Amino acid sequence: MRHKILKYLAISLPILMLSIGVQANPIYLTDEARNDGYGPNPGGYAINLAGIGQFENVDTAELFFEEDLGSQSASLTGTVMERGNPDHLFQVNLTFTGFIGSLQTTGTPPPLGSPKKELHHQAYVEAGGPIDPDGWHYYTDMVGSLTGITEDNMSNGATISVLKQGKAFQIGFGANGLNTSFGLSGRLTYEVAIAADATYSGDIINNQTGFGVVRLDLQSVPEPLSLALLALGLFGIGASRLLTR
Repeated sequence: MRHKILKYLAISLPILMLSIGVQANPIYLTDEARNDGYGPNPGGYAINLAGIGQFENVDTAELFFEEDLGSQSASLTGTVMERGNPDHLFQVNLTFTGFIGSLQTTGTPPPLGSPKKELHHQAYVEAGGPIDPDGWHYYTDMVGSLTGITEDNMSNGATISVLKQGKAFQIGFGANGLNTSFGLSGRLTYEVAIAADATYSGDIINNQTGFGVVRLDLQSVPEPLSLALLALGLFGIGASRLLTR
């Protein structure tokens, strides 16, 4: 019996300590933001590029938003599909910097022009609604790209470079501008670059420029500490069973 318990400890405790020792950076699975009755339009897209079209999440691949607590930056990475063109897949790689914490948490005022309140007035606390923008946090800068990655070459060679435009990207409950869920939104400018040897077959044009918007729901992925607590519980169950044998 003693040998079994020691063996169990030798396997379980290192896993538990490793989980606790890792600093937890918030990681979110994303989904297209959709109107829940508080928003001004239907939504249903992850990224909307005026003059090109809308990009949505892909069922077979994830689009993650991760915040780095150490560098106070964030990233949006994964795959999106051009709506109506399932053969046009793009790798998203956006980097967010210029973190500003929420007024509630840090006492720091929001950046100039923020918060951007796009929901109907009755959604906000001043009108008796559930949304308090004082709890939102922000990133004042964003840069990145959408790069064609389709294996059958339907979007290979097409790159859409993007930059933040106007007000800061905002994150929090109701921040996506379409519903009261926890989410993200912000506006951008874009420029298309199609390589000379590209096999891209879509209708975007080389050097095309324009404006766009990102609107996402964010669903938290369990952090290492939560997993550590789960491991501790499982460890307790396992140890108790060994002791009762």
